[in-house]
Amino acid sequence: GYYTSEAPTIGIREINVDTLEFTEITATYNGEIITLEEGKDYQVQQLGSQASWKEYSYTISPSCFTADGLYNITVHSRDAAQNENSNRTARVEEYAMPVDFVLDTTAPMVVITGVEADAQYMEDERLITVLAEDNIRLKSLALELDGASVATYDAQQLEENGGKLTYN
Repeated sequence: GYYTSEAPTIGIREINVDTLEFTEITATYNGEIITLEEGKDYQVQQLGSQASWKEYSYTISPSCFTADGLYNITVHSRDAAQNENSNRTARVEEYAMPVDFVLDTTAPMVVITGVEADAQYMEDERLITVLAEDNIRLKSLALELDGASVATYDAQQLEENGGKLTYN
């Protein structure tokens, strides 16, 4: 999936041989469906004449995405010939274009135990515990000692250990 730390402006383009009679855009946030309002939550620009294909450009405001979580955007439309279309359930599978993303504006939290800042220890080894957490998901964690990398953990390793790691 697509992760972002900043609410995006979403642009979607729909092309239809016919004029649209109905359009509805919804944003699903963590499973809750929210119907967006034209003119407030999104703008639409229509191009094309009676004799040509019609193009509808939808621009969804980043103000629709205020809380961290998973978002799914669906554009549902019906044209003058009563054909129903959606970016999720196109009649031809290759034309389905789901718009899904995770908004994560909260910095991860890291707690280190077993050592103190600026402390010196008179021993060759010391066991430390690192607990790394994020409200969505951690991509990786790198441990450094005196500016040099000593260990790196990927998302799978962090997930397997619940974000808790020990280093000796």
